[in-house]
Amino acid sequence: MKSKPIFSVIIPAYNRAQWIGKTLESVLNQTYPHFEVLVIDDASTDATPEVVRKYQKKDSRIVLHRNEVNKERAFCRNKGFELAQGDFAVLLDSDDLMLPTNLEDAWHYIQQHPDAVFFHNLLELRTPDGKRLYRYPAPPLRNPQKEIMKGNFLSGIGVFLAKSLYKAYRFDEERKLSGSEDRELWIRILARYKVGRIPKINNIVLQHSQRGTAKDSSETILWRVRYIRNKIVKDPLLYKVYQPYLSLFDAHGYLLAAITDNARGAYDKAFQWYKAALRCYPAILLETRFWKALAHSVLRN
Repeated sequence: MKSKPIFSVIIPAYNRAQWIGKTLESVLNQTYPHFEVLVIDDASTDATPEVVRKYQKKDSRIVLHRNEVNKERAFCRNKGFELAQGDFAVLLDSDDLMLPTNLEDAWHYIQQHPDAVFFHNLLELRTPDGKRLYRYPAPPLRNPQKEIMKGNFLSGIGVFLAKSLYKAYRFDEERKLSGSEDRELWIRILARYKVGRIPKINNIVLQHSQRGTAKDSSETILWRVRYIRNKIVKDPLLYKVYQPYLSLFDAHGYLLAAITDNARGAYDKAFQWYKAALRCYPAILLETRFWKALAHSVLRN
């Protein structure tokens, strides 16, 4: 008889045949055994389902659900929440990795923090051959509401939600929001719940040209910022919590648009976004990230 899983690992997947095998291996190699893996295939047109079924034959903890038509990541994650049986759900993308003690560390964290319902671990960016490129920043949790308005420090992987949360909350399924749907959900949850942290790198984000967010334009990014801002303003609780940080939110949206245009060599457009960020929030001049991005534009222009 199969034991009840403590963790439900939710993996949305679309045309990830090249990567998802390593992702699944990283989960199956966990030192903590009490989990299920829910792969939500978003109507892939490549061999993604066949790769998953190959691993499914080896390990019955893997469940494959296939969407009839493509619905984007938010729908897939919501479907994962719907199907999950674990005490906690944890998100993982189909081209990223868990380090071996990821779930064991989460189990120990839960034992030490019995009231925990929402927590995360740290992330590192690596090349597919394992070269370390970047350690994602982990700001202090003294004011997570302010930090989430600067950027998505939680990311979309390595975040754990107790059943009381993942059965009550859903990702916004607006397709144009895809890429920021996780941040939008965290904004809502952080207005009501504390977030905890395992101060250890337990997930690897793989850098490759096929990543979904690598194709985002500055216009798309700013559309998402305005969409989320509008939801905050219309919700009385969210507005009460986040109103002091709306200018900060806008400014960092413009800064991200500038960084995106930097990467495309559109330096004139980037300068427009720097100016817009300064108009929104002059204190952004005190942030190192602003000066690094601006220096990039100046030196390359």
